[in-house]
Amino acid sequence: MRGSWDAVTDTDIARETGLALQRSVDVPDAVKVAVHNRVVTLSGAVAWQYQRQAATHAVQYLPGVASVSNLIEVRPEIEPAGIGPAIRAALVRHAGVEASRVDVDVEGGLVTLTGTVLTWAERRAVEDACWSAPGVAVVENELRIAG
Repeated sequence: MRGSWDAVTDTDIARETGLALQRSVDVPDAVKVAVHNRVVTLSGAVAWQYQRQAATHAVQYLPGVASVSNLIEVRPEIEPAGIGPAIRAALVRHAGVEASRVDVDVEGGLVTLTGTVLTWAERRAVEDACWSAPGVAVVENELRIAG
C-alpha cells in the first residue's frame, strides 16, 4: 500500500523548500536548494551560524523530505579581529559557565574550545557564546565534561 508521501516528487519538494526558505526571515537569498531522492541539499554561504540552522529548520519537516544535508558555509562579513576577547567577555557574563576552565583559541574565523566544563548544558552554552561573536566562521568544540 502506498503512503501519501509516495505521491510527492522531488520537484514538489524542491518547490516547497524554495517557498519555505523564502518565508523564513532568518535565511538569506544566497541559500540554494537541490533535491534528489527526497534528500534536500542546502548550499551557499551565510554570515551567521543561526542563519545556517534556520535553513535546516525551515525545510526538515516538509512533506516528502527524507533528510536534509546542510552544506551551507558560514562566511562572516566582519573581520575576526577581537573575537577572543569578545568570547571571553561573554563567558564571564554567563552565570552558568566557569570561564576559567575554558580555553579559547582563535585563528582567523576558526574558534577552538578546549578545557573542562561541568555539564553538557554548559558545554553547549560555551559553544553558543562563540557563535554569537562577530567574525566566527567555525567552532571546534573540544570541551570535556568533568566527571
